[in-house]
Amino acid sequence: MDPRTAVHATLVVVGIVVLALLIWQMRYLVMWLTARRHGVAVSYLSVLFMPLRKVDPAVVLVNGCMLARAGIRITGNQLEAHYLAGGDLPRVTLALVAARVAGWEDVGWNEVCAVDLAGWDNERLELARRFRALEQAAGAPAEPAPPPPPTEDAGPRVDRTPD
Repeated sequence: MDPRTAVHATLVVVGIVVLALLIWQMRYLVMWLTARRHGVAVSYLSVLFMPLRKVDPAVVLVNGCMLARAGIRITGNQLEAHYLAGGDLPRVTLALVAARVAGWEDVGWNEVCAVDLAGWDNERLELARRFRALEQAAGAPAEPAPPPPPTEDAGPRVDRTPD
């Protein structure tokens, strides 16, 4: 075999491998560029290694983009940590954005994540009730929480307050 032929064959094989790697990384590169454009603080290597840590990079980066668009700065590591802890990242993102829209600037990432990991319902109404209760406990004036909607199988109400 001619040495030039061997070099050419090697270059073709290396080129095919490099092309395959580029095609494999293109998905992650596009997601990373989109996240960086929206201001999410995440490194490209972190995005590449997310699947190895059993993290869906699309979930982490899409929610990071939603938070960045709402003006909430959260790092990729915080998003990934909550995902790995078993939290529901889309619901936490929506709850945090809803809290900011409602004007609760003091509601932070850690509080909403704690509510999610504790197993509480992160529906907007339930979140609003819990934070109103926290405001009342802290001594801040707050509006009274609306009563819960009646259920079909709820029996007669019994008042258990002492006389």
